[in-house]
Amino acid sequence: ASTIAIVTGLLVLIGWQLDIAVLKSAIPGMVSMKVNTAICFVLVGVALRLKAHQPQSARGERIANGCATGTIVIALLTICEYLFGWQLGIDELWFRDLETSGTVAPGRMAIDTAVSFCLTGTALLQINSPERRLSTQPPHQVRVDEITIAQILAAVAGLMAVQAIVSYAYNVRPSAMMTSMALHTTLTFAALSAGILGLRSDRGFMRSITTDLMGGQSARRFIPAAILAPAIVGWLILRGLQANLYDVNVALSLMSISLTAIWLGQIRINAGILNRIDYDRVRAATRMRASRERLELALRAAQQGIWDVDTQSQILTWDERCQAIFGLSSAPVVTFAQALDLIHPDDRQQVADAVQSAIREDREYVQEHRIIYADGTVRWVLARGRVDRYSTDAPERLLGTMMDITDRKYAELNERFLNQLTRRLRPLADADEMQWVAVSSLAEYLHVDRATWFAVDWAQRLGTIDRDWHREGLNSHAGVYAIGDFLPPTLQVALFAGESVVVADVNAEPLLAPYRATYQQLGIVAFANVPCIFEERWVATLNVNSLNVRAWRDDEVALMQAFVAQIWSLIEQTRSAQALRVEEERTRSAQAIVEQQLGEIEAIYRSAPVGLCFINTDLQFVRINEHLAQINGLPVAAHIGRTPSELFPGAAETIEPLYRQVIESGEPIVNLELSASHPDRPDVLRHWLVCY
Repeated sequence: ASTIAIVTGLLVLIGWQLDIAVLKSAIPGMVSMKVNTAICFVLVGVALRLKAHQPQSARGERIANGCATGTIVIALLTICEYLFGWQLGIDELWFRDLETSGTVAPGRMAIDTAVSFCLTGTALLQINSPERRLSTQPPHQVRVDEITIAQILAAVAGLMAVQAIVSYAYNVRPSAMMTSMALHTTLTFAALSAGILGLRSDRGFMRSITTDLMGGQSARRFIPAAILAPAIVGWLILRGLQANLYDVNVALSLMSISLTAIWLGQIRINAGILNRIDYDRVRAATRMRASRERLELALRAAQQGIWDVDTQSQILTWDERCQAIFGLSSAPVVTFAQALDLIHPDDRQQVADAVQSAIREDREYVQEHRIIYADGTVRWVLARGRVDRYSTDAPERLLGTMMDITDRKYAELNERFLNQLTRRLRPLADADEMQWVAVSSLAEYLHVDRATWFAVDWAQRLGTIDRDWHREGLNSHAGVYAIGDFLPPTLQVALFAGESVVVADVNAEPLLAPYRATYQQLGIVAFANVPCIFEERWVATLNVNSLNVRAWRDDEVALMQAFVAQIWSLIEQTRSAQALRVEEERTRSAQAIVEQQLGEIEAIYRSAPVGLCFINTDLQFVRINEHLAQINGLPVAAHIGRTPSELFPGAAETIEPLYRQVIESGEPIVNLELSASHPDRPDVLRHWLVCY
């Protein structure tokens, strides 16, 4: 439309400059478009082009508003000339109009042209925002704003253009006091009006026409007939009247009946289309009802609820399952703020931010968060949702589902806790320290008042607590206890069999009635005992207890059982490794002592001024020192592997029986005097003092 206006105005100005009649009048002999009209078309066309460009710069908006204002000024001055008889000299400022020189106002645009320029220029000034803002109004509601006013002004200008076109078709002659609107002027105004109406068609009353809903579809079907049918029928009847085929009364009756027939036909066509749409809607509703039933079954099977947040009123609507998940008996409708109050304080802001982000960014909403009941019970839920715009551009609702994932979430958290605890314990080398870190970490994770590792001596029916974790202000329970002082035989047998014993309230448990005084003295109201069975023996018990009544969850008991199975094994491995290290250290110390002693013996063996030797059970020399070899008169090497009878045949009869006596009896022979001659000096008798 802007291109048509600019090109038409420029061509007409060229026609005036070069005196080309076809450019000035479109059809020779008809009314020409005036110079000021052509200038205004160029200005309005530029303004429309700039308004349509997105994003529009501030400079572009100023130029557009200036062009629209210039158009309005020219049009208003022309209207004043008509109303007050002024001669301002603007009509033939650029070119002299010889065709209308005999009229009252030569070169002046028609008054309806001036009015149309005032309407279109004002309409363009009203459209000041180049950005497409999201409408929060449904299509059937029209809010009167600057866009609506601009569309009304453009529609009036368009209707005036249509009236001028019909006047040409009906050969209506203008009055002698006024200049009529040129044909190409009317056509250009029609295009301009359509362009302005389409500029912000998502707002104002045009939204009701351009929407995809049935109302918009019906409007778009009726508009062509509403514009063309009366004009065509009137033109045909007028031709018959001019041909004297009938008089005026007949012409009016024909006009009435023709329009009635046309509208009845249009209604019939529209009714058929609406019936088809309604038929499709009924079929779709039937399918949707079946889908809803299947969805209901699926949601019931998955134990999920449905919720719906109105983004405008902030009203939350949810079904019975959602109410049950939140621990409510009857609250189908609450405000979003009230729903936030039911969420755990630590998760509340996170949920509110996620909801607003999903609405603002039009993305999926997925959140795992905690809710808290009136009695303090904490549950985990998984909420999913999507934004629904329905019939407007702005988000209207946030729809979604919700399910209770408490068991799954606690299982995940418990598994994560055990894995992290295991990683913390592995670097530790001391089993006692590892046991303390494990028990204290579990106690803090479960938020209990006390946790102990109770070593069991089943043969003595005794239990020992070396160290216990307890909250600040509580006394330690470290010490030795008789198992029968606080557990009845039935529970002892259960623990011995590997079964956990869980008590929510000692005062409400009949089996513990005889032991209530003991528990009261220890400050225990609720407890959980998980036995540790090693090699089919009850060797220890993990005990956690609370000062108040506590309903132990299944996942908490499962966590403690997994804790005992996993952590006890790790602690025992560490204890075994620790004992092995101690034993290895002892072995190394003993070996060092032996090596030291052997070194000392070796020093004595080499440096002692007496003869020393080692003889095996076959009476063979294994080792001999140098001093003894000198006494014997033989080298050291000559002794090794040989017996005294081989070396000293004369003395063997005396020495060997003594060797055998010591070997067989294990009793030493000390300070025995022996006399014998040496092989080198058989004539000399020698004497020795020996020990075997």
